[in-house]
Amino acid sequence: MAGEPGPQDHQTVLTAEETGGLGELRIQHPPGTFALTPASHIALEAIGEHQRLLAGNGIDWGTGTGCLAIVAAKIGAVRRVVGLDISVQNVESARRNAALNGAAEKTAFFVADSYVPTSEPGRQALQSLRGCTDFILANPPSSDGDDGFSFRRLVLDGARQFLAPGMHGGRSPQLRAPHRRCWIWQVVLEACRDHIVEPSGLLRPIAVE
Repeated sequence: MAGEPGPQDHQTVLTAEETGGLGELRIQHPPGTFALTPASHIALEAIGEHQRLLAGNGIDWGTGTGCLAIVAAKIGAVRRVVGLDISVQNVESARRNAALNGAAEKTAFFVADSYVPTSEPGRQALQSLRGCTDFILANPPSSDGDDGFSFRRLVLDGARQFLAPGMHGGRSPQLRAPHRRCWIWQVVLEACRDHIVEPSGLLRPIAVE
């Protein structure tokens, strides 16, 4: 049955306390897919802690097996979260995990290279979010062979075309138009230091010009 763990699946279970009161979370990560890391756990806790700031439509860049998108979808004010990942296996697992956690109706997952989906349904879904995305979640890995921030720059650069200008529902008074929000776990880029607002906890909103 879809969403049920198979005998070879690995699974991580987080309690409601670990998700900031957003309920128990079960994430399957079969061999060959992304397994939750300590950074994933901290990011999940941070979403729960800052859930009052998340609402509307969101994108989860580099969704892996879907944990951030799924826990964000559990927030009542969040309408929909689209998860993007370059791995077909990760995306398939993310869809199963969404069903397992009762979040399938508020999430969609697509294979994509950064913000470029490889399928027509994925491209249509992303097109519908241009200029009207309320938040972007990302827990990007460090990049190799450079200063380690290349993936983070990809998230920020691509965010401009999707994020809606200005505040959302008055939830974050520090963010005034024309600023836009991109939530990235513990990312403090040297080039963006002047644009970091409300830097509380480990989930930090980056204002994208």
